Amino acid sequence: MEELLNSYQELKGCIDETVVLFYQQNINDGFKKMDILLLHIEKVTDLLYQKENIKENINTILDRVMLAMQEMDTIVLADTLKYELVSYYEKMLELN
Repeated sequence: MEELLNSYQELKGCIDETVVLFYQQNINDGFKKMDILLLHIEKVTDLLYQKENIKENINTILDRVMLAMQEMDTIVLADTLKYELVSYYEKMLELN
């Protein structure tokens, strides 16, 4: 559980940094940070799935993230990361 909580804190920090970059319209640095953020998302999701049989589906949120990236809509991307993704992980951590 400690590894999961530490990994989530790293993910949350990375989301916060990425969101600030996108809100400031610092697009290039924001997308560079997204590469790191995606690795954190993968790690936390894997750890959650190892802990319990999670019924909640993160794919819908990740689809919105990817669509916003493809459309270069950094405001929607930042909002999805900040509000939907963080909310999802916090809910999953409460279940553990």
